[in-house]
Amino acid sequence: MKTTIEKDRFLEFASTKNNHKVTRSSQNAVIYTRVSSKDQLDNASLDSQLRICERYAQRKSMNVVAYFGGTFESAKTDERKEFNRMLAFVKRNKEVSYVICYNYTRFSRTGLNGAQISDQLKKFGITLVAATQEIDTSTPTGKFQERFQFLMAQWDNEVRTTNMTVGMTQRLLEGYWPLTVPFGYTNLNKGQKADKHHIVVNEQGKLLRKAWTWKIKYGLPNNEIVARLNKAGLKINEKKLSATFRNPFYCGQVVCSFIPGKVVEGKHEAMVSVEEWVRVIDILKNRFEKSRHSAENSEEMPLKRFMLCSTCGQPYTGYLQKQKNIYYYRCRLKGCCKNRNRNKLHSEFEEFLGQFEVLPEAAGHIRQMMRTIFFEHNKSAKEELKAYEQNLTKLEQKIEQLEERFIEGEINKELFDKYSSKFITEKEQVQTQIEKATVGSSNLEKCIDWVLETSQNLRKIWTSGLYEEKQRLQSLLFPSGIEYDRENGTFLTDRINCLFLPIPTLSATYEHKKTGSKDFLSFDPVKSG
Repeated sequence: MKTTIEKDRFLEFASTKNNHKVTRSSQNAVIYTRVSSKDQLDNASLDSQLRICERYAQRKSMNVVAYFGGTFESAKTDERKEFNRMLAFVKRNKEVSYVICYNYTRFSRTGLNGAQISDQLKKFGITLVAATQEIDTSTPTGKFQERFQFLMAQWDNEVRTTNMTVGMTQRLLEGYWPLTVPFGYTNLNKGQKADKHHIVVNEQGKLLRKAWTWKIKYGLPNNEIVARLNKAGLKINEKKLSATFRNPFYCGQVVCSFIPGKVVEGKHEAMVSVEEWVRVIDILKNRFEKSRHSAENSEEMPLKRFMLCSTCGQPYTGYLQKQKNIYYYRCRLKGCCKNRNRNKLHSEFEEFLGQFEVLPEAAGHIRQMMRTIFFEHNKSAKEELKAYEQNLTKLEQKIEQLEERFIEGEINKELFDKYSSKFITEKEQVQTQIEKATVGSSNLEKCIDWVLETSQNLRKIWTSGLYEEKQRLQSLLFPSGIEYDRENGTFLTDRINCLFLPIPTLSATYEHKKTGSKDFLSFDPVKSG
């Protein structure tokens, strides 16, 4: 009896770790199918996979409760939308015991990582089965065979990649482009071998080509070029435009990491000449060549290159008439004959600046009207702010849900880190937008003070300032530059800084009010702004 009692006492401390293995006894299953590329969607591969998986389920008396995949997802990575949706579903749904796929390569091609996912499913009581490769993974031999299948799939991928790389390298050295064509191009023989490709500039590319012209002829900044392209119907941002300018493909050259250190003449259509491409690169690197008169007359001619001829659209340059010791502005286009004496043109430009000056005695009244304009225009800003705050709330909810899914084991750390980083970045961007959209009365007063102070001395600042100061003032008031009408001695522009834009109207309104004109009553701050 004593021996029995002591034995029972010892058994109290026996490990029970292996006794809590999760098991699911239902016959419920899900089916996962996929193909590797979009082109394969047109063949019968998906239908065949589905049909064979369903026959397997019928033969094994399994009840299929859900279908996943049915589209193209490369199994080179396990970060697949449908794949991870399927994993999350089976882990949450405790009535599912099986995941059926056509074969192990349809499930994963990531080698041991695919095997680890299969092991993770087993911990939830879920068994992965391949309809065309029946393996009993409950035995050591079966587990080894499953791992072997995953490793073979990874090996096959690596062999294919090596062979593909060799072929791509050879085609690139011959001047063909076997990769995705850049923005602005179309491959008329898509789906054919690279040496059969016919890559041409498409309609978007014809618009994009203007970017080089605007950069070379007018020296426009990237943001202004983007604005013009968007207005013309070509959607592009500054980052993409900058990358486009720096891509030798656009001037007909093939440069690629598969052929390091080599430049090959491409077989595709060039969008711009090599000279134009190099010229823009030099401009972007601030190494553009100055004219032979540039060093001696830039200080004397601050409107040079900033001002365009209204007749031909070419920038004005300048020169010194040495015999008379007189500076002249000259249209760059030969034969345009729109020369203008510098002193006379500067006098006309000062008169143009005068339209944006505020009389000291009118500053108080104009300040009040500018406040009115500001608050009228910022009604829409409040609506934008509300939309940003709603978006911020949604992102915070997504982050919270992601954390819960990670804690519950529905997603692995790799996926958690990826999407957590993505959502946090989006949240920071929205928070920045909220800060920009928030209306601050103190900043408003400082802004109005600065505008009024500057606008009372525009001509003085320009005439007495150094060359750099004149350049800054010109760009501040007229971000897109100006055009000069030689015949009428007038200036035109399609963009005026929004801070200074209402000043001519407000000054005129003040004069009407001072003289008792009834026109003041019709003043609309929104339209005037």
